[in-house]
Amino acid sequence: SAVRMAQKEAERFRREILAAADSKGCVAEWCKRFNKIQVLTADWAKQQLNDPEMVEDLVTLRGPLFQAMNPQQREDFL
Repeated sequence: SAVRMAQKEAERFRREILAAADSKGCVAEWCKRFNKIQVLTADWAKQQLNDPEMVEDLVTLRGPLFQAMNPQQREDFL
């Protein structure tokens, strides 16, 4: 699915960044940055999904695929 593909790409990108950070001795700093981004993104996704107008827009833009998703799948998708 599109969600899994996006997650795989994000994980690949994360590994590349951490490998570069490891060579410079700053992995811990980058792990903190990733964790902060993950928390902020999850909060943003929940906020969007609690807004009926935004959900309507997402259904319009993404079509039946988004409409058929359960709440957890929608959150993961965002």
